[in-house]
Amino acid sequence: MNTTRDSTGMPMRLGLLAIDISTGLYAFQAVSAALYRKAVQGKGKHIKTSLMEAIGAFQTPKMIEYTLEGDDISPLGVPVGTFQAKDGYININGRRDAHFTALCRVLGRDDMIDDPRFATVQARFENEAVLMPILRDGVKRLGVAALNTALNEGGVLNAPVHDYGDYFNDAHVQAVDAIAWLDHAEVGRIPMPNIPGVAPARAGGALSHAPLIGEHSREILQGLGYREGEIDRLVSAAAIG
Repeated sequence: MNTTRDSTGMPMRLGLLAIDISTGLYAFQAVSAALYRKAVQGKGKHIKTSLMEAIGAFQTPKMIEYTLEGDDISPLGVPVGTFQAKDGYININGRRDAHFTALCRVLGRDDMIDDPRFATVQARFENEAVLMPILRDGVKRLGVAALNTALNEGGVLNAPVHDYGDYFNDAHVQAVDAIAWLDHAEVGRIPMPNIPGVAPARAGGALSHAPLIGEHSREILQGLGYREGEIDRLVSAAAIG
C-alpha cells in the first residue's frame, strides 16, 4: 500500500488477494524444484514459507528501491498516470518530450507545447501541480475509445482500464484461447483462465470440475486403507462430509 498511493499520497489497498496467490505460486515452485532434486539426487528437502515471506519476495525490487532511494520515491514521470475520460478511465504515459507534444495535440492544447513550464522533462516535474489538472480536464472531455485511437496514432503509451468483461471479449484473449468456460454443477457457467505451462481446462477433463465439500472423502479414505464400516461410522459422527 505504501508504494501504491493516490494523487493525494493516500496509500491504496490492492483489490486482489495477491498475497495468497503469490504464496501458493512460490510454494508450488519450491515443491517442484524439491521433487526434481529428489528424483535426480535422491535427497528430500524441507520447505517452509508463509504469507509474510512470500509477499516480501514478491516485492524485492521495491525493497531494494526503498533501501537505495528512501521512502520518497520519485514518480516515473510527468504526465504519467490514470486519467478519467468522459466514459471511463485510461492510463497515459506522456513523460517524454515527443509524447507530451503528441498528447497536447490530441487534447487540442498546442499552446502548451512551447510553454516554458512544460517544455522539458525537468520543467514538467517541477510544475506537476499546475500541469496535471489542465491535462485531466482535457482528458475528461473525450471518450476512452477516441483517446486510445488518437494516442496510438501519436505514438503515446496508453491503455484503457478494462473490467473482466472487456478481458473476456478481447480479440487477443479469444484468439489464444486464454479463457476456458466451464459449466459448474452448482453455480453455472464460469470462466477458468488457463495457467501458463499447464494444459487448458476442458469440459470433461480433470480440471473442469471443482469438487464439492466432502465429495471424495470416502474414496480418499478407502485409498488410505479404511474399511467401509469405519468410513460409515465417521460419516455418522459427522467427522467427514
